[in-house]
Amino acid sequence: MKAKLVGYKRFESKKGDVYCVANVVYPYTAAEKARGCYGESVESIFLPAELTNLLTEKDIGKTVDLSYTISQGKAYLDNLVVQ
Repeated sequence: MKAKLVGYKRFESKKGDVYCVANVVYPYTAAEKARGCYGESVESIFLPAELTNLLTEKDIGKTVDLSYTISQGKAYLDNLVVQ
């Protein structure tokens, strides 16, 4: 899935683990529009541990390609590529 990166937040937990949340926007699909969605969808996505340090300020506004795997009915982010 392609989306536009509009921001990200990197933070440290009380246990010392570092996390990163990417904020993206993307257009609704035709099916979503048929159900009454308008404009663009906005999501905050937790990045996997191996991608925590991937994003930089220079990436804001760029297109990102998000790759997911579905396991037991739940989608998990596998990879994020900045284009």
